[in-house]
Amino acid sequence: MAIRLTTFYMIGIVLFTLITLFLPHLLSYFWVALSVLLIIGFGYLSFHYLRKIFGMMAQQKKNH
Repeated sequence: MAIRLTTFYMIGIVLFTLITLFLPHLLSYFWVALSVLLIIGFGYLSFHYLRKIFGMMAQQKKNH
């Protein structure tokens, strides 16, 4: 798992470096796209974990 994450991180660094060097005028669009992906990712994780927490709370109520 750590190797996979490190590989994705290195690929991201290489892509960011290439965009910065060869297409600097697209850098602002890159940041906007990255921000949107980050917001979507946080929203998905929040939804998933809140659903899991509420499921655990319902199970605790049922057990008591």
